[in-house]
Parts: sequence; structure tokens; C-alpha cells
Amino acid sequence: MNRNHILLSVRAYQRQDAATILSWCQDPIGFYQWSAGMLGTYPVSVEAFRFVETMTAFTAVKDDRPVGFFTLRTPDEQPTERRFGFVIVDPVYRSQGYGRQMLQWGINKVFEQDGAERVSLSVFEQNTAAYRCYIGAGFEEVPQEMPEVYDIMGEPWRCLTMQLAKTHWQSTDFR
Repeated sequence: MNRNHILLSVRAYQRQDAATILSWCQDPIGFYQWSAGMLGTYPVSVEAFRFVETMTAFTAVKDDRPVGFFTLRTPDEQPTERRFGFVIVDPVYRSQGYGRQMLQWGINKVFEQDGAERVSLSVFEQNTAAYRCYIGAGFEEVPQEMPEVYDIMGEPWRCLTMQLAKTHWQSTDFR
């Protein structure tokens, strides 16, 4: 199937999506790459996942089946910025363009409906598949003098910040 013609829709997250979304984290490394430990320890409970309800949460759906999930929030003191979080795609659908299409939906929303001037996200440097997806959606790495480092399972994981400015988005074919 041509990646430009994926039939994917995005809707508001519903609590009944939680168990399906959590099933996509099949090991501790994948879980921490996705959550940075913000949801607690692996495996996370459906109750702990309710944390995402404090943000604007979305489920990507194909043929009435959840295939992706992400949140959007406005960072403190940054009213013109929106921030993606908890971006995940069902392992069955990874590397097929679903993540990029899901991100493009969110980017369109924040720039065209929310009036944001930039959108950002974070990714661990060892999460190369996610990093490539974000680059493919138009994000650029933000140079950092002192990047955030998380202690994940006793190891230091360097966290990269990426962003996409509305002006850059408007002048490219990412739309």
C-alpha cells in the first residue's frame, strides 16, 4: 500500500482504548522509550494510564481499530507552543507510515486550528525508529548545551528535543 494513501482517522481518546494501547508496550525498554517513566514502572496499569486524561489525548484508528495514540499539551508559559507526548503505534503497523500520518494530523490541528507557532516533542537518542519518524514528519533536532538525561533501568538515557515551526511547515511539503 502506498504510504500516502493510508486510510487513517484520528479521534478523541476513549478510556476503553487504554488496554489496547498498553498492550503495544511489549517489554520494559519499549515502555520506557515511550513513557520515560512518566506513567510509573513497567508494566503500567490501566489506572495509571489515566494520567493521559490530564492532556488532550487522541487515538488513531484504521478500520475501527486503534493503531496509534498521542497526546498534545501546551507547555507551561509557552502559549504558542504545543507538545506531543506518548506517541506510539501498534507494533503491527510500525514502519508503514502510520506514525507519520498520525503526527501530520496533529501538526495540522495545532497550526490550523489551535493557532500554535511551533510544535515540539522529546525522544530518547536510542529510539532511532521514532527519531526517523519525527524527521520524516518535518521535525528538527533542537541543539542543547545540557540535554536532559533520564536514569532508565540504571542507565543514562539522553533525551533529545525536536520541534517544527509553523513557518517551516508552511514552506515545505510536510503539509
